[in-house]
Amino acid sequence: MPVIASIHDAIPYVQPQTSTALDWLVQRVWLPLAGRRARHILTLSRQSSADLQRCLAIPARKITVIPLAAETHFRPIPLAQRHPILERHGLEPPYILYVGSVEPRKNLLRLLQAYQRLRQWSTRWRLVIVGARNYWKSSPIARAVQDSGLQGCVHFTGYIPDEDLPALYSAADLFAFPSLYEGFGLPVLEAMACGTPVVTSNSSSLPEVVGDAALLVDPYDVEALAEAMRQILADPQLAEDLRQRGLQRASEFSWERTAQSTVAVYRQALGRAPEVSEKKGSE
Repeated sequence: MPVIASIHDAIPYVQPQTSTALDWLVQRVWLPLAGRRARHILTLSRQSSADLQRCLAIPARKITVIPLAAETHFRPIPLAQRHPILERHGLEPPYILYVGSVEPRKNLLRLLQAYQRLRQWSTRWRLVIVGARNYWKSSPIARAVQDSGLQGCVHFTGYIPDEDLPALYSAADLFAFPSLYEGFGLPVLEAMACGTPVVTSNSSSLPEVVGDAALLVDPYDVEALAEAMRQILADPQLAEDLRQRGLQRASEFSWERTAQSTVAVYRQALGRAPEVSEKKGSE
């Protein structure tokens, strides 16, 4: 039976310092095995493809890049519809938003440092961090908030249901996602689909996803991150330009294309032409 493996990224190899010992062990055993066993491999970005080729010696001909897309309910939400959702989660604009796991790879310690610098310019905006917290991975971030005296300015929401996220994105003045490494980076696409200006990293797959629709910064440069956020918050024209570019960019990704491309790879692996497969399915 032919095997198709979906390998989203090569994090244990590219960012080993951000993985737990168990993650590292499991992935170091499983990923090479999957790479050898699979007839073909699906991944999410050109960056992930390059990393899999380099780290696991998988030939390029064996890998197909198929990007993801934001779900259709990620769209700009009118003010009146946002309010009850924000109220339910104890949120009130204006705020800067982050959505994702609360762990070192997401670079939240530098985001906190950049936010602290931003507050020297203006204390108007709170920082809202959305994502489930894991004690071992999240404790350094919670401790940094305490140590920096930002307890009243940084709001950890914990897990938020997917259906509520569009309202949170739409109400944010800025989405900050300075991750050190992403196989794709779906949150930036969701933010753009909701019309939220984005600041994100100039590394890994993120430039592929945002194109020219976001401000890109070196994720290790705290000053650059703070300045990019300040530029958007201080310049309504820039923020509006990024909103419009983001909406256009997000519309270029669709789950229908993702599904069609995935089916084509499976048919190829099975050695079936699409016409034959469709005919048999109709019989």
